[in-house]
Amino acid sequence: MEQAIEDYRKGFTKGLIQVRIKDKAEVVEKIRKAIGVINRVSFYSYQHGKVEPKASQAAAIEKIFAEYGITEIWGQ
Repeated sequence: MEQAIEDYRKGFTKGLIQVRIKDKAEVVEKIRKAIGVINRVSFYSYQHGKVEPKASQAAAIEKIFAEYGITEIWGQ
């Protein structure tokens, strides 16, 4: 569990770069809704690990990426 917490602190850029271009806008919008942010600055803070997601937010992010077949999402 300790490793998973450390991974969350690195953000989810690793997962986002694996998303197909045609799906990227949809994935970003789903993640924004799941974590409750409405602007790009807040989204990028989560994406790059400047803001650590709550456990429920991290689970929601993982679920969204899983819909697109992406399992390794945490990190730069």
